[in-house]
This record gives sequence, structure tokens and C-alpha cells, in this order.
Amino acid sequence: MTAGGRALLILLFLLIPFLRVRPIFPADTFKEVKIEKNNLLEIPILNLSEEIVPANPFNIKEYMPVLNNHVARATETSDKLIYLFAHSDKSKPIFANLNFLAENDTVIFNSKKYYVADKKIVVATDLSPIEQNPPDETLILQTCPPGGSYNKRLIVTAKPVVYLTRNLRPLEN
Repeated sequence: MTAGGRALLILLFLLIPFLRVRPIFPADTFKEVKIEKNNLLEIPILNLSEEIVPANPFNIKEYMPVLNNHVARATETSDKLIYLFAHSDKSKPIFANLNFLAENDTVIFNSKKYYVADKKIVVATDLSPIEQNPPDETLILQTCPPGGSYNKRLIVTAKPVVYLTRNLRPLEN
């Protein structure tokens, strides 16, 4: 072995302890994931039942650990907007079948029934779904569309089911 080759080998040997593979988001920088009781999303047609964990959608260190195993509920939204988001890729496929939802399908959040009113795909930079201030209660489900397209988002909008009741009075003779 030449002197140059030996010097390179020694240099590599000395640098190996410093050449560790590190994750993009080191686990020690994440907040602890806290699951709130009675926060449950159910989509019967998809056979989906998942616990919901609140997370700030504008803070990657807060929402990424949540998305590893749960559905996240955006904490920074208007009062009448319930915004839920989750992964749909192969490694964490919680919302993998969300694209199969159709108009009028039932979605249940915290025992309250909603019906699917709209479904669309937007570019990832379009923040209008999360920044909206709807006049009525609205449930939004968001994920990446099938096929792992990270530059787009599938947005499913659901509205509360309203049951009409009548005041029934006995017939008067």
C-alpha cells in the first residue's frame, strides 16, 4: 500500500465516528404526542376508525410525529372549521383510501355524523382549505392524493347531517 493510500485509510478511520446517518427530523427535537380522549374519526364505508391528535399544521416539528401513527387535527383554524389530516402513502396509509369517498358518504367525528359534500385536488401550496372561515360547521379531511404526489393535496369537505323534526301535537276533536 502506498503512503497516500495509507494516509487516506487513516483519515477515513478517524472520520467514521463523525459520519453517522441522521434522520431528516431528529426524534429528540419533536414534541411528545398526546392523544386526547373522545377524539375519534370513523368512516364506515372505508372501515376506518382512528384516534385524533391535535397538532399545529404550520409547525413541522409538532405535526410530523403525530402523522407517523395518527390523524392530526389542526389547532390553528377558525371556530367552525374542523381540519383533519393524515398520510396516505405506503408506510403510513391511514388515509390511503380517502379518494374512494363519494358524495353523501358518512363520516363520523366524535359521534357526530357528517356527509361528504365535495372532493377536490389542490396544489400543496394552496392554503385556502385550512385558512377558510366557513359560515357553517365544516369538516375537512386532507391527504396527499394516491400515487404519492407530494405537490398536491386531496381535500374532502363534509357537512353535518341535519335531522329535521316536527312538532307533533295530538289531534283535537
